[in-house]
Amino acid sequence: MRPDDTEGMTITALIDPRGVVHITTGVLPTETVSLPPGLVAPALSKMQLWFETGPVLHYKRPPAALPEEDSLPELRSFDLPALPGYQWAWYDPETGKEMEIAQPVFNEIHERLPEIIHGHLVLKKK
Repeated sequence: MRPDDTEGMTITALIDPRGVVHITTGVLPTETVSLPPGLVAPALSKMQLWFETGPVLHYKRPPAALPEEDSLPELRSFDLPALPGYQWAWYDPETGKEMEIAQPVFNEIHERLPEIIHGHLVLKKK
Protein backbone atom coordinates (compact mmCIF):
# COMPACT_ATOMS: atom_id res chain seq x y z
CA MET A 1 0.00 0.00 0.00
CA ARG A 2 1.40 3.36 -0.97
CA PRO A 3 1.29 6.35 1.43
CA ASP A 4 -0.94 8.34 -0.95
CA ASP A 5 -3.63 5.61 -1.11
CA THR A 6 -6.84 6.74 0.55
CA GLU A 7 -8.63 3.41 0.32
CA GLY A 8 -8.04 0.43 2.57
CA MET A 9 -6.59 -2.85 1.46
CA THR A 10 -8.50 -6.12 1.20
CA ILE A 11 -6.56 -9.23 2.19
CA THR A 12 -7.75 -12.80 1.76
CA ALA A 13 -6.30 -15.37 4.18
CA LEU A 14 -6.95 -19.00 5.03
CA ILE A 15 -7.00 -19.13 8.84
CA ASP A 16 -8.23 -21.32 11.67
CA PRO A 17 -11.64 -19.77 12.52
CA ARG A 18 -10.85 -20.13 16.24
CA GLY A 19 -7.44 -18.51 15.92
CA VAL A 20 -6.21 -14.93 15.77
CA VAL A 21 -4.36 -12.95 13.12
CA HIS A 22 -1.64 -10.45 14.00
CA ILE A 23 -1.55 -7.49 11.60
CA THR A 24 1.72 -5.58 11.38
CA THR A 25 2.32 -2.54 9.19
CA GLY A 26 5.81 -1.55 10.28
CA VAL A 27 4.57 1.91 11.29
CA LEU A 28 1.53 1.35 13.51
CA PRO A 29 1.37 -0.95 16.53
CA THR A 30 0.56 -4.60 15.83
CA GLU A 31 -3.18 -5.30 15.88
CA THR A 32 -4.72 -8.67 16.78
CA VAL A 33 -8.03 -9.60 15.16
CA SER A 34 -10.23 -12.68 15.36
CA LEU A 35 -13.64 -13.86 14.23
CA PRO A 36 -16.39 -13.60 16.86
CA PRO A 37 -17.06 -17.08 18.34
CA GLY A 38 -20.81 -16.52 17.97
CA LEU A 39 -20.40 -16.43 14.19
CA VAL A 40 -18.24 -19.52 13.77
CA ALA A 41 -19.36 -21.85 16.61
CA PRO A 42 -22.72 -22.85 15.04
CA ALA A 43 -21.05 -23.75 11.73
CA LEU A 44 -18.18 -25.65 13.40
CA SER A 45 -20.60 -27.68 15.53
CA LYS A 46 -22.33 -28.98 12.38
CA MET A 47 -19.14 -30.04 10.60
CA GLN A 48 -18.04 -33.64 10.23
CA LEU A 49 -14.42 -34.70 9.86
CA TRP A 50 -13.68 -37.00 6.93
CA PHE A 51 -10.45 -39.01 6.70
CA GLU A 52 -9.65 -40.76 3.43
CA THR A 53 -8.63 -44.23 4.49
CA GLY A 54 -7.27 -47.18 2.61
CA PRO A 55 -6.38 -49.63 1.69
CA VAL A 56 -7.40 -51.21 5.00
CA LEU A 57 -7.39 -54.89 5.88
CA HIS A 58 -10.91 -55.50 7.21
CA TYR A 59 -12.51 -58.68 8.49
CA LYS A 60 -15.91 -59.38 6.95
CA ARG A 61 -18.90 -60.43 8.99
CA PRO A 62 -19.50 -64.16 8.51
CA PRO A 63 -22.52 -65.13 6.35
CA ALA A 64 -25.81 -64.91 8.24
CA ALA A 65 -27.14 -68.14 9.69
CA LEU A 66 -30.71 -66.88 9.49
CA PRO A 67 -32.26 -65.06 6.50
CA GLU A 68 -33.55 -62.19 8.68
CA GLU A 69 -29.97 -61.45 9.75
CA ASP A 70 -29.09 -60.56 6.13
CA SER A 71 -31.32 -57.49 6.42
CA LEU A 72 -29.28 -56.15 9.34
CA PRO A 73 -26.89 -53.33 8.44
CA GLU A 74 -23.28 -54.41 8.11
CA LEU A 75 -21.23 -52.94 10.92
CA ARG A 76 -17.64 -52.12 10.14
CA SER A 77 -15.25 -52.90 12.95
CA PHE A 78 -12.19 -50.72 13.59
CA ASP A 79 -10.13 -50.07 16.68
CA LEU A 80 -10.69 -46.31 16.97
CA PRO A 81 -10.57 -44.02 20.00
CA ALA A 82 -13.89 -43.36 21.74
CA LEU A 83 -14.54 -39.62 21.83
CA PRO A 84 -17.30 -38.34 24.15
CA GLY A 85 -20.16 -36.83 22.16
CA TYR A 86 -18.92 -38.18 18.80
CA GLN A 87 -19.59 -41.27 16.68
CA TRP A 88 -17.33 -42.88 14.08
CA ALA A 89 -18.81 -44.05 10.77
CA TRP A 90 -17.50 -45.57 7.55
CA TYR A 91 -18.42 -44.12 4.16
CA ASP A 92 -18.02 -46.35 1.11
CA PRO A 93 -17.59 -44.16 -1.99
CA GLU A 94 -18.42 -47.06 -4.34
CA THR A 95 -21.87 -47.64 -2.87
CA GLY A 96 -22.48 -44.17 -1.44
CA LYS A 97 -23.51 -45.73 1.88
CA GLU A 98 -22.47 -44.74 5.37
CA MET A 99 -22.19 -47.51 7.99
CA GLU A 100 -21.90 -47.41 11.75
CA ILE A 101 -18.59 -48.56 13.18
CA ALA A 102 -18.63 -51.10 15.99
CA GLN A 103 -15.84 -51.78 18.44
CA PRO A 104 -13.94 -54.91 17.38
CA VAL A 105 -14.48 -58.25 19.06
CA PHE A 106 -10.91 -59.51 19.07
CA ASN A 107 -11.62 -63.21 19.72
CA GLU A 108 -13.78 -63.34 16.55
CA ILE A 109 -11.35 -61.58 14.20
CA HIS A 110 -9.38 -64.67 13.19
CA GLU A 111 -12.54 -66.65 12.42
CA ARG A 112 -13.28 -64.35 9.47
CA LEU A 113 -11.71 -63.90 6.07
CA PRO A 114 -10.11 -60.49 5.50
CA GLU A 115 -10.88 -58.15 2.61
CA ILE A 116 -9.12 -55.00 1.47
CA ILE A 117 -11.35 -51.94 1.52
CA HIS A 118 -10.95 -48.25 0.71
CA GLY A 119 -13.20 -45.46 1.88
CA HIS A 120 -13.54 -42.62 4.38
CA LEU A 121 -13.66 -42.57 8.18
CA VAL A 122 -16.23 -40.00 9.30
CA LEU A 123 -16.27 -38.40 12.76
CA LYS A 124 -19.60 -36.73 13.54
CA LYS A 125 -21.49 -35.48 16.56
CA LYS A 126 -23.95 -37.90 18.15
